[in-house]
Amino acid sequence: MIVLTISDIMTLNFFYLVRDEGSWLDIGTSISHFFISNLLILFVIALEQLSEVPFEHQRQSLTTDYYQWSDCVDAVARVKMGVM
Repeated sequence: MIVLTISDIMTLNFFYLVRDEGSWLDIGTSISHFFISNLLILFVIALEQLSEVPFEHQRQSLTTDYYQWSDCVDAVARVKMGVM
């Protein structure tokens, strides 16, 4: 999140530095800097999304384990109260 904030600030900075007058090299360089900073934001977002993929199975199994554990606790509580 911090990296995205810094990238957004950097992109705004390059946006205000885009030139529309002067030599073609200056114009192209300023537009390239703005475009590359935008790509950096997209790259960071893609990395963040891809980093969650390996842990998706683990998160699902933890959720399943929790529900199985809570069912066991409920069953023990019913047995103790004599409801079953």
